[in-house]
Amino acid sequence: TGPLAEVMQAGAASEHGGFPLTWMPTAADNNQNKAVGFRVGLLPIPSLEVGASYYTAKVKYTPSDGMGAPPGDEDSAEAPVKLSMLDLTYYKGGLRFMSEYMTEDTSQLKSYVTMLDAMGNTAMAGTPAKYTGYWAQVSYRIAGSGFEPVVRYGKTSQEGTELGHQTALGLDYWMEPSLVFKLATTTDNLADADQAEKHYLAELAFGF
Repeated sequence: TGPLAEVMQAGAASEHGGFPLTWMPTAADNNQNKAVGFRVGLLPIPSLEVGASYYTAKVKYTPSDGMGAPPGDEDSAEAPVKLSMLDLTYYKGGLRFMSEYMTEDTSQLKSYVTMLDAMGNTAMAGTPAKYTGYWAQVSYRIAGSGFEPVVRYGKTSQEGTELGHQTALGLDYWMEPSLVFKLATTTDNLADADQAEKHYLAELAFGF
């Protein structure tokens, strides 16, 4: 539910820090391994929740799938990918603070990936082993109205080197307890970009 989750679209290619990420959802199971994940949450006081999550799955890569074996190795590669996350939510009156910190460990994957450039050509390159990222968000529900201003900051790193950071400003309007209209502007500062990118978002969300 962090900033990346809100802007990424399944099946679409995005570029973060010059590294193209392509999500190809499929219902097929390409190996016999099963993913395992869980989350544990605690409420030390009624207004504070802290949680920890973990997920692991052994994934199968081949050159034709876009990731995996070094040049000349046509055998499929399998290796575990591990995700861990800490989250925190705090409420007091109209004030709400939320934050998440996540690590992704792909250190056991083979050291090559097949990447697609803007012209559709493939090239082999080394892949990093670990990613980290976090985001923190503060919002305040104005008493007697449906308005809730929001401020958020997030950052991602690759092997200890920053990929980029994002600042977001938003205004939510709650028409009903489960119906909200959101306006936001984000400023994305990518590590290899000459200047920041600005984006404007509008969203109508309904909970059920």
